[in-house]
Amino acid sequence: MKKSDLKTGMVVEVKGDNYTVMLDYFEGENILSANYSDNDWLGLNEYREDLTHDIYSKWDIVRVFKPTYKGILNERNGLELIWERNETPEYTIEELIKKVGHEFKIKK
Repeated sequence: MKKSDLKTGMVVEVKGDNYTVMLDYFEGENILSANYSDNDWLGLNEYREDLTHDIYSKWDIVRVFKPTYKGILNERNGLELIWERNETPEYTIEELIKKVGHEFKIKK
C-alpha cells in the first residue's frame, strides 16, 4: 500500500489511533482526521509514499481499512482490513546506503 493508493473515507491506524482519510478537504490539502468536529488531524503531506511519517515514527500508518458500511466505524465494526505494515522492514541496497549515510559491504 502506498500513500497514493489512499482514498477519501478509508480509515488508517496510526499506532493505536484511527484517522479517516480526507483528500482535498481544506482547499486541496489532504489530511487524516480523527474527528470531523475537532482539530485532531494529521497532514498527509507529512507522510512518505510508504506511509511512514517524515519526522515521528509514532505516527507511521500501520493499518489501512476500507469501510463496509455494515456497522459503527469508530468501533472497527464495518471496517475491512486491506493492508497491514510488515514489521520486518525491506530495503534496497541504495536505500540502506542512504539510511546509513555511506557505502558499506555485507559480510556473510
